[in-house]
Amino acid sequence: MAVQNVSTQGAPAQRNTNATAANAQGTAKSAAVEKTASPAPSAPNTTDASKQIAAGVQLSPRAKEMSLAKKVIDNTPDIREEKVTKFKDLIAKGQYKPDANKITEGIVREAIRDDLSKNPDALLNE
Repeated sequence: MAVQNVSTQGAPAQRNTNATAANAQGTAKSAAVEKTASPAPSAPNTTDASKQIAAGVQLSPRAKEMSLAKKVIDNTPDIREEKVTKFKDLIAKGQYKPDANKITEGIVREAIRDDLSKNPDALLNE
């Protein structure tokens, strides 16, 4: 495409705008490359953020107790191998004599605890 320019002497001059447009596109492309080539801002270091948050948080005594209880539970095995071994040995030797009354009391006690945990006001209403 050709565009007429007016020169300082008043004579029209022809200029090739294709070259100018290509030059402008090249400049725009290099600017775009510079934008994409620049490193993206890094995400904040989560450990630093955690330290900053933790520095401003104070746990209540109850929350500290709960945290300690969770640590104890996490470090307690689900199966106490020493007790399992002890009772296996007693059973194998024929020395294990379970007390039916103790077992019954334990079952009833556990049932009462379960009911109370579901409805703590049950004792007050009776």
